Amino acid sequence: MLIGIYHGKKSPFDVQRYEILYTLTARAKMEGDEIIIFDNSGVDLENETICGHVRKDGIWIKEKTLFPEVIINVSPPSAKDRTEIEKSLRKKIPFTKNLIHDKLGFYVLMNKTGKYTKYLIPTKKVDSIKTIEEFINNYQTVIIKPSKGRQGKGVIYIEKKKDHYLLIKDQGKKHLHKKEFIKFANKLIAKKYLVQKYVYCRTEEGFPFDFRIVTQRDGKGNWVLATSYARIGKDRSLVTANISRGGMVANFKHTLIKELGLKKADKYEEYIQQLALNISKHVNKLYKHEIDELGVDIAVDNNENIWLFEVNTGPSNSTIQWETTPNKLAYAKYLAYLNRINKLKKVDKIISNIVKGLVQIEDDLENGNLEKAVNLTPSLLKGFSSIDRTIMSFTTEPNTNIYDSTNKIREGFSNLVYAYENSNLANAKETVDYQLVPNFQELSSKIQEILRENEHC
Repeated sequence: MLIGIYHGKKSPFDVQRYEILYTLTARAKMEGDEIIIFDNSGVDLENETICGHVRKDGIWIKEKTLFPEVIINVSPPSAKDRTEIEKSLRKKIPFTKNLIHDKLGFYVLMNKTGKYTKYLIPTKKVDSIKTIEEFINNYQTVIIKPSKGRQGKGVIYIEKKKDHYLLIKDQGKKHLHKKEFIKFANKLIAKKYLVQKYVYCRTEEGFPFDFRIVTQRDGKGNWVLATSYARIGKDRSLVTANISRGGMVANFKHTLIKELGLKKADKYEEYIQQLALNISKHVNKLYKHEIDELGVDIAVDNNENIWLFEVNTGPSNSTIQWETTPNKLAYAKYLAYLNRINKLKKVDKIISNIVKGLVQIEDDLENGNLEKAVNLTPSLLKGFSSIDRTIMSFTTEPNTNIYDSTNKIREGFSNLVYAYENSNLANAKETVDYQLVPNFQELSSKIQEILRENEHC
């Protein structure tokens, strides 16, 4: 199967780490599939072809192919920012990745459902000085961060002291008096920031830590646990444990044992992983579109309470690629097969209508009405062309050899047109009776067989 890796405005090589692209390509080849990496500049919508990069003999080369059967889209834009080319591609080809709300929108949505709210950290949009002050008065220490922020960027820790406010951003500290703090806060109001209760999650040594649970859809579309690991900040003064901010990856179970003890570790391990799976299934139901994978960030505070920090749609990084790639490809192929099955169901309906038309042509020829038979034939040819295009769009042949049937049908229509041109009613009727109708019925039987084999889809 041909699988596309795509970004609209830039080459995927520019927006995705090379190790991730290489791992996807290598794994696909191991499974007998091919990857083509492309962007909008290589898309020919009219001819339904792609010009992109494929890996052959250890090097990337440019190649022109038919449209892939599924697209793994990297760093996707929001729906409103999609290019016209991407919109057109989405009408023809399934895409694996769709986005969820930003941090604030997600909190509001989850809170509204009433499920898992006990794990949500109190959060509110920064819309006034009063909002920030209320949170500080209620919780003493708070976090302010961009609603659309990623990788721990822009996170500010605020703690109220007796006569000033302590601010920590990255590793820098500031002490602001009331007037300075108000001036600082006013700058945030115009931007999309949120304020959140600060949850104290520190190792025994004082480093910030949390857990990233990666959940994915598998080759049957089910949510499964892909991997779990701890993230530990590199510095005691840091607010977050993000790897991109210098944090390190640690073993999930070992970290639980170290921080909670052996007896509690087993219980928390099972509970946290199952919670992440349940949250993933719940989140998926909140959206009309399907979601392929989630990074569920969960923390255990110093009172051993469990908190849901964030849920992200792009949880993969180069350190866990070999653990997440199998499901990423399996789910992509699952979507491709679903799309193929839906196409074949439509093809079978078209075949049924064509056979009815051929029966009408038989009657017309039987009654010597050649002109009527000739006039009906173009619409049947148009229907067959639609079938042919659909079947040819499959980059790997379905289990049953349906190409053999389409070749016979193509030959049958050629013979029918030839008989018409020579006004040979007997040959025309024979072609319909012994070539076209049986071959369309054979094609329908083969499609039905494929549909039965894929009933689980």
